[in-house]
This record gives sequence, structure tokens and C-alpha cells, in this order.
Amino acid sequence: GAREVFCRGQKSRRRDSSISSSHQGLAPTRTRPGSEMEFFLKAQSRKKLMFFPASMKGHLVHTARISEWFLEHPEEYEVHICASPDCEEWLPQGIVFHANNKSQLCKDFEKVFTAVSEGLTQMDSLRIMFSQMDFNRITEGTLEALAKVKEVKPDVVIYEHAYNISNAMQTLLVQMSIPGIMMVAMARPESALSLSTIFALLFRSPRATYKVMSAVSSSKKIFEDAIGAPLLAEDCKPPTMYPGEHSLAGLPIAPHELYTGPFYPLPIDRLTSPTKSGRHLLRSTSSRFSMDYASFEPKFAQWVEARRQEGLPIIYIALGTLAMPSTALLERMVAALDGGNWAVIWACPEAHQARLPAFAHPSRWFVHKFLPQAAIFQQGFVKAFVSHCGGSSTTEAISNGIPMVCVPFFGDQYEWAESICSHVQAGVRIDKTRSSAGDIRSAVQDVVTNKKYITNAEAAMGRMTSNAKMRLDFLGPKLAGIPRRVGIPVAAAAIENCLNGKDPLDVLPDGMRFKPKPASNVGICGCFAGLVKAPGSAGQ
Repeated sequence: GAREVFCRGQKSRRRDSSISSSHQGLAPTRTRPGSEMEFFLKAQSRKKLMFFPASMKGHLVHTARISEWFLEHPEEYEVHICASPDCEEWLPQGIVFHANNKSQLCKDFEKVFTAVSEGLTQMDSLRIMFSQMDFNRITEGTLEALAKVKEVKPDVVIYEHAYNISNAMQTLLVQMSIPGIMMVAMARPESALSLSTIFALLFRSPRATYKVMSAVSSSKKIFEDAIGAPLLAEDCKPPTMYPGEHSLAGLPIAPHELYTGPFYPLPIDRLTSPTKSGRHLLRSTSSRFSMDYASFEPKFAQWVEARRQEGLPIIYIALGTLAMPSTALLERMVAALDGGNWAVIWACPEAHQARLPAFAHPSRWFVHKFLPQAAIFQQGFVKAFVSHCGGSSTTEAISNGIPMVCVPFFGDQYEWAESICSHVQAGVRIDKTRSSAGDIRSAVQDVVTNKKYITNAEAAMGRMTSNAKMRLDFLGPKLAGIPRRVGIPVAAAAIENCLNGKDPLDVLPDGMRFKPKPASNVGICGCFAGLVKAPGSAGQ
């Protein structure tokens, strides 16, 4: 028989007002073992997951994709996401959305990144960022996140590294006995606050650097008062998840690091894997980031087919949504590519489009404010990618064997450009300030016609695919996998391990994680002890 089950009330609104009974705290109707006709309803205590993404599309995409996995099973999981109000439209249906008060902080960041984009080098960009940044607003945003954790009392927290200033978020989670995983959306370690970078900035720009260091130091007392406990030591690292591929970055793996592989399709279906069957994505819960090629505007596919019928290679341009390319750079890029023996797709925000010059050959250009980039790359018709080298864009391109023309603006974009051009050798770099229209045209022509770039990009794709297969095969029966969303099952398994009181890094085979010697394992074990809880214990 069925029994009455009541839904827990939520203070925050749900995005989907027409949700099924399974979203209301009921398990879906199931068949009893041994019977095809007898059904029952079962009370379900759902696990409460809470995500704190940075409110920027390049960071938000990873939270949207991993939350889709858990939303497929609403009888088991309740997904909370805390972000600025303008992020809501990008998130999947069925979540519990918490609008934070970081809208002004986001506006401040827009101003900062506009200024940072003018930096001549990576270090110059960091100098501008440090001089322009209002650290008090960042502290306020962190305090708001800490308060939200206390209010919701989730069973596990997945938070962007920006919320863990001075180990604030990690300290609170340890105090509340809530496991947590820090996610770094750029898919490689953050170098801006490394000691070597700080020392270099102190030498070059002492005033701006000291201002940030002083603000960080002052915020520690504020965080400790809010948490009610001393902050954990800086060398006590939380489990850290990178939604990318370590072989692409070319970096050693630290004891606390987990590279899941990308959160979107790879050509792993070319390989034989015991995880080839499994859960299938429910389109009703999908975010805009998971839009497939066929679901996008029909005129786009028609344009692509027409250009392919003309025998034109297709170049794809995306310079991100944070960077503000100068009008001069936009003009040089159009002058470089307009009239060449190719067609161009440009994912260009409306604010940038307003500064584009007129095209001499408009039929060879398709410009749109948003394009389903990952889905487009999977179609196999993009021959070169002109990119700012954000972590997501870089991984999406190389995982599909697409060589790159790299034009970094700031931060980790310089490091990704170096990885692609020097480590992977699947692209060339141009300078946002110094490269002429002729330089840009030559770089694109070289990447399109020189076989070594596509050969190296495809080799990197092969390594990523092979590593993805290794991760999924290691999971095996532990978690039903989706081979075409290769990183998501790994991330989901790590989160499940946290919920069950296990080490989240245990979801990786030995060859893909660092195994420290016992003598050097004290610090990291101490951190894990406070970040995972015994199965069945409540984080409340």
C-alpha cells in the first residue's frame, strides 16, 4: 500500500512550478521485485546538495552540468544553487535557487575585467586587478555564503574556490561536520595568489599588492567571528576538483587534487567500455549549457551547411564574456578574416557586437550573442578556434581535436595559451595589443593548413579520451556512467563518496592521483578527517 508523505517546505523558490510528485519528496512509482503490476510509494529522505558557483558563465557551466546529473534522481537528491539573480536563467529546472546579493559585486567585476583586459602582460593584468579590486565586497560575498550554509544545513557543499578565502568555507564546513569539495572552474590550479606571483607583484607594484594582502589579513578576524572558530591553516588543503584534464595542462597532480575530465561529451563511444550504458539526460531538466546542436536556431545549421557546400573551412571565434577586447582589436580581427578563404562563426556578446565594423562579405559571417559551443565543436566542421583561452573553451576545443589561435587577455588564459602552444603544440599565439591584421591572418592560415597542429590536437584528444575511459572503467559498477558526459560520473562519484564518509579522491585509479608517502600525508589526512562524515550522520 501507499502511505501519505509530506513535502518539506522550502524558504527559497523552486524554478519549476509544475514539478512532479518525485520533486515533492516522493520516490517515483516503482515495481515490486517479482511483480509487474504492484506499485508503491516510498518515503524518501533526500540528500541535500548545495553549490556555490562563481556568477560568471565560464564558471557557472560546470555547476549547471553536474547538477543535471543529480536532478535526474529527484527522489534521492535535492539540489540547491546559490548565485546572483541573473544566473538563474542559465540553470536547469528543478533546483532550489537561492539568489544572493552579489549583483553589485558582479558589476564591480565587470568594471575590473574591463580594466584588466588592457594589461599588456599576465603580470600587468594582475597588477591592474589588484589595484582595481574592492576586497571588502569579496569578503561580504563570502560571509553571505557562510550564512547560507548555516541556514540550509546541506549534506554536502560544492563551492568555487573564490568562496574559500583564507580557508573560510572549509573551516565552517569542518565546524558543522559537513563534507565539502572545492571546485576550480578554470580546470587548473589558481596561480594568481601563489607565493611566487605575490613576490613578483610586490616587486613590480608594491602599493597595489600590499593593499590586497592587508585586506586578506584583515578579513581573517571577520571570518573567524562569523564562524566562531579559528581558521584552518593555509596548508590544510580541501579536496579540490578540476573539471578538466591534467594531461592537457601539463602539470603535476597534488595530493588533494582530483581531475575529473571534462563535463561534456568526448568521442569515448569509439572505445569499448563497460560503462557504455546507463542513465540518460532528461531534457526537461537541462540547462542552456547542455543544448544540443539540433535544438539551436535552424538558420544556424542552414548557414553552416551552405558554407560547407561552398567548400569553405569554418573558423570559430569566442573571446569570452569577461574580457573586453578593444575596438582596435575587433577591427583588426575583422580586417584579418573578412574575405579570406574561409567562413567565420563568432560568439560575440552584444556589447562587443556594437563595436564591430561592417563586413565586406557578410554572407561568410555568422555572429550571435550565444552559441552552444560544446555541441558545435562535436559536429566536426570547425577547423580552427580563435580563443581567449579560458579553461572551459580550451578543453572543449582540444577534446574535439580542434587546433587553436590563442589570444589571452588575463589570468589563467595566459597559462592555457602556453599549455596549448608549447606543451600540446596544437596552436599559435597572437598578442591582443601588438598583433596586426596581417599577423592574425597568418596565424589563422597556419593553423588551418599546417597539419602538425591538427595532428597534435587529435593526439591530445586521444589522450583525454583514453584517460576518460580509464576513469569510467575504474568506477565500473560503483556508479552507472554516461560515456558521453565523461567527467560528470566521476564528479558525481566523488560527491557521493563525501556523502558516505569516504575519501572523494578514491574514485580515481592510482595512475590519476597523487599517492603521498605516509610521512608527508599528515596535513592532507587531517583535512579530510574534517571534511567527510560518517555514513548516516547529519550535517545539521
